Amino acid sequence: MNSRITGKDRKFIADLLNRLGTIDYIQPGDFPSIDLYMDQVTTFMDNHLVHCKRNEEDKILTKTMINNYAKNDLLPPPEKKKYTKDHLLFMVWIYYFKNLLSIGDVQMIMSPLADYYFGKKGDRNLEDVYSKVYELCKKNKNTYVRDLIKSYEIVHETFDEAAFSDDPAEHEFIIKFCYLCMLGYDMYMKKVAMEKIIDDMRTDLERMEEKAAKDAKAAARAAKREAKEAKEAKAAREANEKYNGYFSANVKALEGMLDPEIATEDIYVTLGSPWIPTDIIDEFITYMAFGGDLGSEQAKAYFDHCAAADFAVRHDETTGYWEIPNKTRFRKSFFQNPNYVRIFLKLQSHLKKILCMFIS
Repeated sequence: MNSRITGKDRKFIADLLNRLGTIDYIQPGDFPSIDLYMDQVTTFMDNHLVHCKRNEEDKILTKTMINNYAKNDLLPPPEKKKYTKDHLLFMVWIYYFKNLLSIGDVQMIMSPLADYYFGKKGDRNLEDVYSKVYELCKKNKNTYVRDLIKSYEIVHETFDEAAFSDDPAEHEFIIKFCYLCMLGYDMYMKKVAMEKIIDDMRTDLERMEEKAAKDAKAAARAAKREAKEAKEAKAAREANEKYNGYFSANVKALEGMLDPEIATEDIYVTLGSPWIPTDIIDEFITYMAFGGDLGSEQAKAYFDHCAAADFAVRHDETTGYWEIPNKTRFRKSFFQNPNYVRIFLKLQSHLKKILCMFIS
């Protein structure tokens, strides 16, 4: 330890280390193998995490907390009012996580853990996961302690060399304040790292759920298609039996006369395509008139106005001729700028030429 650190500083560090030494995970072998009622659960947690209390009156776990954990999907529900060893393992993790993260983030962590391991038997079970986490934390505890001591020495050296204050009380305060700042920054960085990991987990889960939903829809469509094909095949067999085999022969002959199926990307669409409904053209005119804002009250009123029999776009299926009747069909109240009205009239005339394919 740094030579400038006094006996009082050493006592401060020793007290800090003694406090940290009392904090520990519940050892894997301490969890009961039998299921517990809620009162037994709270007693077990209070007895084994008593050193985590900051004040004597603090509560480690209460009945209300347990009910809220289940309500917020942090904890699977009990089995016949009893809690298993897996429930207790979950409560330990929730106890630590809820002091650092939001309830939503804790739920994001615990939900997949429950899906993968809760209540599972065999080699990959929740108790095995807990044991490995316990060993990792136990191995790294000395590293955490060394980092705490090193940080205190750095703060002490910084203010000793700067001769920041001659007042011992002020000097002791500023060192502890800056030590808190260093610890707080370290905690903040780790908290940000935890939140980033949780956000990535949430994104991965959303992608998995989206894929599962798409797969379910595809499976439903496939099942529907198979059912339809089975129904058609049955009807074909019945018809074939009824008509002594002529039905199948006729279907085969008709299939030979049909054009091959055309892919969607091979269909060429123009404004003058005869199968485009006339109201689509009216909507397109409205779109041009109001700058793409079809949701405005003026646009809706204009479109309704154009839909009237005397004003709607017409298409003659025999000649293929398109007509935009009454190009001055809009009321002046729709447009305030006279120049815009003239431009729009020209635009409609040009659109009519395109529809009738007068322009190459």
